[in-house]
Amino acid sequence: MIVLGTIVFDLQVQVLLLSIMTFNKLIRKDFLFRFNYLLLEIEYKILRSISSNKLLPLSVRLLAIHNLNFLKSTKIRNICIYTGRARGIIKKFGLSRFVFRSFADSGYIPGLRRASW
Repeated sequence: MIVLGTIVFDLQVQVLLLSIMTFNKLIRKDFLFRFNYLLLEIEYKILRSISSNKLLPLSVRLLAIHNLNFLKSTKIRNICIYTGRARGIIKKFGLSRFVFRSFADSGYIPGLRRASW
């Protein structure tokens, strides 16, 4: 087991991390950004709620605002999970339009057919 901060990762997550490292650079980078966001999301939301709570003393709120400024921000972009392409993404499926069309034609997306009327 690997301990990272307060989060404990089991063998499945380690295998997932190793399998992600075989993809191209853009997909690897996007995965690491999303993983970093997952780690910081809870702390960010707690600090935001403390800083906007008017019932708490001003010193506590200012300390929360100060800590918010030093949190590492992450920029998450929607990219295709197969090709790493950043344009023409269908958000619901996380695929670029080219991959989406080929998957739809092949029947890999259940319940989806080409339109005909």
